[in-house]
Amino acid sequence: ELATGWARGRRQRGAAGGASAGGLSVTSITSVRPLDLLKRNPNRFVIVGGGNVTLAKFKDLPEVTTAMLSTTGKSQRAARAALDAQTPVPEMVTEQDVINEFKRLILQDGAESVYISSLCGRFLQRFKKPVTHIINSRPADFLRKYPEIFNLVGGGNVTLTRQAIEKAIADAARGGFALGDYELGGECQADDFEEEVVEDVPGDVASVAECTEADDIFDDEPFSEEECDKLLRFIAPPGHAEGLKARAMDLCSLLRDRSFLTIEDAVLGGAAGKTLAVKGGVEDTEIILLVDRLPRSDHEKWLPHILETLMAVLEMGLGSRGRNYRTCGGPKAELLLEGEKGVPDSPTLLVAITIAQAMGPREVLFQQLRECKDQVLLQFLAPALARDAVELVARQPPNVIAAMKLLRWWLAQQSWRPKCQPPCYLLELLVMNAALTQLPPAQQTPMQTRHIDASRPVSELLDAALDACERLRQLNLQWEFTGMALFGPSEVDPELLEQAPVILDPANPCINVANPGNFDCSELVARAGKRGRVRVFRTGLAQWVAQMQ
Repeated sequence: ELATGWARGRRQRGAAGGASAGGLSVTSITSVRPLDLLKRNPNRFVIVGGGNVTLAKFKDLPEVTTAMLSTTGKSQRAARAALDAQTPVPEMVTEQDVINEFKRLILQDGAESVYISSLCGRFLQRFKKPVTHIINSRPADFLRKYPEIFNLVGGGNVTLTRQAIEKAIADAARGGFALGDYELGGECQADDFEEEVVEDVPGDVASVAECTEADDIFDDEPFSEEECDKLLRFIAPPGHAEGLKARAMDLCSLLRDRSFLTIEDAVLGGAAGKTLAVKGGVEDTEIILLVDRLPRSDHEKWLPHILETLMAVLEMGLGSRGRNYRTCGGPKAELLLEGEKGVPDSPTLLVAITIAQAMGPREVLFQQLRECKDQVLLQFLAPALARDAVELVARQPPNVIAAMKLLRWWLAQQSWRPKCQPPCYLLELLVMNAALTQLPPAQQTPMQTRHIDASRPVSELLDAALDACERLRQLNLQWEFTGMALFGPSEVDPELLEQAPVILDPANPCINVANPGNFDCSELVARAGKRGRVRVFRTGLAQWVAQMQ
């Protein structure tokens, strides 16, 4: 079965060599590294080198022969690593140093593309600190900020743009970049610093991770309360989330002051708005502008012009503090808000701005949402309930907030295929569900029999939330008798209950946060499995501790 799976071109790499279709890791079935398993079956597989494998029947194909000839051997990689170690490292490492080093490594490899995780691992080996300590975001998100230099090609890989390559060649000609000092050609090895699931890739050659048996110590035990506390001190130091929220609120004030729209309310959401921002995560915020007297139809005719004008107003108001203004389709636009000058470790903030119609009473809006069959109009109406959702999360007790931060950080450390990336709100709801417990009989009412347990340890909440992720396909959460839902069972859209899984938005009876039409939960289910799910936490904690030392 394993051989058949690989023959179909499935490639997954990570803590235990990936997960099979049933959610089991390869090493849990074979008790050996994937590479060793392949070597024991030479009649089926041929190791190409450079972390690649092909079927034996394809060994004579020209592209396979070329790959085998161009692959860098271990001795060459060792020599290259020794050369890297001798290259001077600046005392103060900046984002520009990250850009320069990534460019250097990609040019050095000379391959068609390079694993992002390999770049991060090699950066750590040379600079003795993780990339995320410098860029305060996921590496993939950091690379997206520089589309003129880097091109993300899928499967966790990156290349340099033609413009960047031509500039490097020109710099080398002027003596500004020692291109000739590096051996070109060959492929990099996937490192063990990040875990990711790579999308299915058709063709004759598939990549396998070379995992070490020593890594198993990261997988066996749940993340302890002490470990949770230590990691939280690193990724969520006092004042970090609050500082980002203050910056986002300043932007809200600017929108109110400069906007030409009749703004009745501005709701601050996202990680910054909910005070859930963590270092090394996606530093994002969402601003929902509830606007009065907007047309109720023909959105495609007038909405893009309003968003473009709004972006132009912000660009003038923010000056050098903002960049990358763009509309995203529908009622949304985005921009990047630069970190504060003179403030150490002040990260760039990704801001999404959504325009929505200011509505009347909640019950009226529920009725309009249930009756609405126009998907464009639905996108325009639903954000009017955003404040209820944001406040639901923000009023949770400290133990629940801490578990949410850890789970959001876990999400941000991994690469996901676009439709497979879990919504952060989904993870937050799963943590809240994990914190629910029965009320004492004397405190129960006909409307509420369960409540949030503010005393449950963070490690238990994290473990229970990951358990829920693993069995997400079977979940049906409607928040009955919890006191959390702002609607009764009769107000739920019956069509939603026919979906699987169902995680209703407690603030909106017409939204399934886990809607299978929008979100493919297969990667989340696989990564939340008992074996390997805490690897990201322990690896991150080890990196933070090493950095402090």
